[in-house]
Amino acid sequence: MSTEIFDRAQQFVTSGEYASAKSEYENLIDSESDNSAAWYGLGVVNHALGDIDAAIVAFERAFLINRFHAPTAANLAFLFSQRDSSLAAKYAAAAVDLGLDNEQLQALVSPEGVSTNVTEEEAPVIIAEAIHSESINLIEEIALLVENSQFQSAMEKISPALEGDYSAEPMMWYYCGFCLHALNLSEDAIQSLNYCLQLDSGLNIAVELLTKIEDDMQEPEEEIVEFTPVATEEVQYAEFVPDEEEEELEISLEDTLVVLERKAKDATQSGNHALAIQTWKKVIEEHGSTYDSWIGLADALESAGHAEKATQCKQKAEEFKKSTSSSDEEISVDLITAAEEAKISSAQNTTIDESSVNVAIEWYNKGLTLLGEDKGDQALNCFDKAISSAPREERELRVRCHNGRGHALHQLGEFAESIQSYHQAISMDPSMVTGRTLYNMGSSYAAMEHFADAIKCFEQALNRELDEEEMRLCKTQMNRCSLLLKEQNKSAKLQS
Repeated sequence: MSTEIFDRAQQFVTSGEYASAKSEYENLIDSESDNSAAWYGLGVVNHALGDIDAAIVAFERAFLINRFHAPTAANLAFLFSQRDSSLAAKYAAAAVDLGLDNEQLQALVSPEGVSTNVTEEEAPVIIAEAIHSESINLIEEIALLVENSQFQSAMEKISPALEGDYSAEPMMWYYCGFCLHALNLSEDAIQSLNYCLQLDSGLNIAVELLTKIEDDMQEPEEEIVEFTPVATEEVQYAEFVPDEEEEELEISLEDTLVVLERKAKDATQSGNHALAIQTWKKVIEEHGSTYDSWIGLADALESAGHAEKATQCKQKAEEFKKSTSSSDEEISVDLITAAEEAKISSAQNTTIDESSVNVAIEWYNKGLTLLGEDKGDQALNCFDKAISSAPREERELRVRCHNGRGHALHQLGEFAESIQSYHQAISMDPSMVTGRTLYNMGSSYAAMEHFADAIKCFEQALNRELDEEEMRLCKTQMNRCSLLLKEQNKSAKLQS
């Protein structure tokens, strides 16, 4: 309905029936008070009817809603030229920055140029030939999303627009570059802005943004931005089958125990003794007592200055070593009886296993849905239930569940735990690792500032199945991590 009203108003303007056009624009504004195109049209017809004050009010309202429409700014500059030189200069500068430039606007940019302006009655009002309700609404909608930092939502509207009627629209390419930069895709942003300036070399806001991005890329940021995992791989899962000549994964396919042990040892080496002690305790609590875990805790306590407690831990390690060696000799199993019991148990539990699989799949699918709704805590709970209910022989399902758990933990900012889940999935079946899993694991490493591990993940992700967009994103993040790793190494050398 609004489009029909707008079209009728435009027809009345074309035929010179300004009073009728004014009525249509006012009707449209009554139902859509934030329609900048309607306010702009009302400004045009008010000027045509000789009501300058009403024209200024309408144009100001249009500019307040959409600050990226050059003709609105230009009209305000002309209308203020004999009333307020500072406002005239302000709006003229805005129009020039938005790519609309002529001698009269240039004269208004500085207060000294105002005296050369034409009289109020002669002041031209620019009516853009391509003004359409649909196009103006799209641009102002994107502007609003950008102002609210909803860059991904803005890109969902920009991308199809650039493939259609806006392929040669400089402002649309500017918005594209702006959003890509905000989404940490600076290289792609530079390409968009360069094309924008090919279309309109005088678009100053594009020049300024391009300069800023290039300057920022010269010096890496002090800390890495959050990396968002790519779309959950399990939705489009395709089993990875390595080629015969393909090298093995460079990433050690560790389970959660090994990851925790490495974390504890790294903490001791870096002097973070409290973290080392806490991590070794977690190893013992979650994975049980072993000689290595008690020795590790003893070393951490000793490094922290707790000699007495360290001695106690060493004693426990020795006691555990003796108990495990003696128990190995005492173990005796009647293999024939065990086999018969297993056979009977398997026959009795066939229905239960099928039921468990269905329950696990149901929890898994629910977790994916919640993950897509940005409800990481609830999704994590679902994946945990799926893992606990999935039979051990359902390896593929369990791998997917651990990957989903990794995505949920990443979404919650629990990066160390998310890495453990990804490692768990990979260690269960290395042949099922995909580019998306490696990318997501690299993202978690990067968030923890383990840039070397992140780069390794990203490099290997590029050799697996990623679509074109994911490939660009992966390369961008890998380059950023490389820069940050260099800075990290420089800082380490200075401290040493």
